[in-house]
Parts: sequence; C-alpha cells; structure tokens
Amino acid sequence: GKYISLHFNKMGMIEGGRILDYLLEKNRVVRQNPAERNFHIFYAILAGSSEAVKGKLQLWSPKKYYYLSQSGCVSDPTINDEEDFMRIESALTTMRFTPEQQNDVIKLLATILHLGNASFLHVGSAQINDKTVVDFVAQLLSVD
Repeated sequence: GKYISLHFNKMGMIEGGRILDYLLEKNRVVRQNPAERNFHIFYAILAGSSEAVKGKLQLWSPKKYYYLSQSGCVSDPTINDEEDFMRIESALTTMRFTPEQQNDVIKLLATILHLGNASFLHVGSAQINDKTVVDFVAQLLSVD
C-alpha cells in the first residue's frame, strides 16, 4: 500500500509531501512473491537491535529465517533498516511504550521469525523435524 503525507503552509497551500510504501497483507508474513521482502519491521529489528538483544533473542542475518529468505530478497538498497529501527524505537517511545513493552514487541517479532523456521517431517505431519526451534519459541513466549 501507499501512505501519502501532504505538507501545508500557514496559508493552506501544499508545500510538499511524500509517499511511503507499506505492506499490510497478513499472508506476507508466511509467503512473499519472488524478489519481495517481508514486513519491514523484521529487517529493522535484525539490523538495529543491540548486540545484547540479538544474542538473547538469537537474532541473526535475514538469510537465517525462512520467512525472510524464501523469496530470494533479503535486502533493499533503497531502505536503511538500521535507521528504520531507530525511527521505530523513537515512535514507540513517543507513544509512551515503556522499555519493557518495547522489548516485548521485539521479542514477539523474533518469535514469529523463529517459528517460521519450524519444519515438519512431511506435509500434514505433526512431527517436528528440529525440536530446538519450538523449544526456543516456547522459551521466548514463557510457556512449557
């Protein structure tokens, strides 16, 4: 989708504007068209989170996550993911999210990325290939 922001002067005349691209299709989380990226927030947390957060949440390169790598496009030269993360943090602070709440948002996004790496023995099977993925997801969600 597109978000159009128009800027007006005191006289009510348009002085400028900008168009922002955004993606809100819920199926984009699990599948993208070839050469399309997933939601920008995922790349932003991977690029901008502190090393401590990355270690704690096991956040690595986008190539390590099925939900981000399946389309073959893990980067976009027109987007600075690290700067986006700083803007997101600033917006969350402006909206009065506490540091703990901000960490919870990042943890939930990390959980989604990790859950995408869960694979099953065969289609329709309930048997998980690698239990360490779901064990870590359970740890992130604080469930057994």
